[in-house]
Amino acid sequence: MTGFRNGWRWHGAALHEGYDPWKERQAPLTGLSCPACRIHTTWENAMSDPVSHQDRLEIEAAVYRRLVEHLRGKTEVQNIDLMNLADFCRNCLSKWYVAAAQEKGIEIDYEQARETVYGMPYAEWKSHYQKEASAEQKRAFTEGQARREKN
Repeated sequence: MTGFRNGWRWHGAALHEGYDPWKERQAPLTGLSCPACRIHTTWENAMSDPVSHQDRLEIEAAVYRRLVEHLRGKTEVQNIDLMNLADFCRNCLSKWYVAAAQEKGIEIDYEQARETVYGMPYAEWKSHYQKEASAEQKRAFTEGQARREKN
């Protein structure tokens, strides 16, 4: 169930039973974040977003699956390159997968999550596809690590 109330999009009792965003008394201009789904709604996007909460979840899940499928097909793209260019890699996706499962009370082992992301056990992927990082890649990674630690 999705609806509007006082200009705010309501994510729906079916998904977030007992959560009433209007009880939070947040100022309309600052927006509202649903703690269950972490979707931030502002006055501007509450009235213009034609996508229901359930549709948004399904679209985001499809995008995640497509990203994982894309990375599985791009084995020449090394994790260090992803980290240097985008500050995330396949291992990050695996860690986020574990964290999301834990938030739902589901225990997933990191190696299981890696297998989900890599499409095979990590050790097997590493032996087939991972190359030794160049001095330039290592330098860029070290610089990026310092930047990531600041944020």
